[in-house]
Amino acid sequence: MKKIFKLHYLFIVLLQLFIANQSKAGIDPPVIKVLDGNLQQIKVDSFAIVEDAKFFDPSYNSRLVKPYKVQNLVTLRINEASTYFLQAPFSATVQVRIISTRSNNSIDSVDKTLTITYDTANTYTNKSSYTFTNAYRVKIKVLSISTNVGWNVWPALQLTDELQSFPQYTFSCTADAIQSVSNAALPSNTTADELPVSWANNIAADEYDLEWTYIDSSALSSGRYGNPSTPDPLLIFDNNASRVTITTNS
Repeated sequence: MKKIFKLHYLFIVLLQLFIANQSKAGIDPPVIKVLDGNLQQIKVDSFAIVEDAKFFDPSYNSRLVKPYKVQNLVTLRINEASTYFLQAPFSATVQVRIISTRSNNSIDSVDKTLTITYDTANTYTNKSSYTFTNAYRVKIKVLSISTNVGWNVWPALQLTDELQSFPQYTFSCTADAIQSVSNAALPSNTTADELPVSWANNIAADEYDLEWTYIDSSALSSGRYGNPSTPDPLLIFDNNASRVTITTNS
C-alpha cells in the first residue's frame, strides 16, 4: 500500500476583543513608595510621592478617557519581614499630611493620624490605613512621630504611599488593529508540534483572540483559496479554525 503524505500550511489570524466598544478599562500595576524606618526614613519632614504617570503624560491625552477611577492608600505598618528585635509591647503614632492632586489639577490636603500597636500576649493592630479615591498624585509628609516606650521601635516600621489606577482607554477598530503576527524561526529538522508566535502589545486591548487553521498544499495550489501566493483569509477560515482568548501578546 502506498502512503501519501500531504504538506500542510498553518494560517493565523489575530483579533482584539472589545472592538465593539469605544473604550476599555484596564488595571495598572500599583505605584508604591515606602518610607522605611530601618533606613531612618520615618522622621519629621520625610515625604514620599506617587503618581499615575500616564495621567500627566501628554502623549496619552488622545488615548485616555478622563477622569477614571483611582484608589489611594496610606498605611503605617509593622514590617513583618524585618529581623529587628521587638523588645516589648508598644504603640507608635505617625501624623501625616496627605496632599492630593485631582483630575482637574486642583490640590487639597488632609492631616491624618495613624497608630499601630504590638503586644506579645494579646491581639494587636499591626497596621493602620487611610483609604481615599481619585487622587492622581499623592504626596505624604510626616508631621510628627511618637511612641510610648523608651527604646527605638522605628526600624521595624514602614509608612507606605500607594496608588492603584484603573485607566479607561479609547479604542479604534482600525487604528488599534494588530497588523502582523511574528513567529520564531524553527530549524528544518524540528519535531516540535508547536509554533511560537507573538505580536505587538496594544494598550487599548483587554485581551486577544488568536485563531489558526491548517490547509494542505494540494488545496492551496488548486486555487481553492484563491491565488496560491496570496490566499484569501475569508476562504481559509470559512469552515474550520481553532481559537484561544488570551491576555498576553504571545
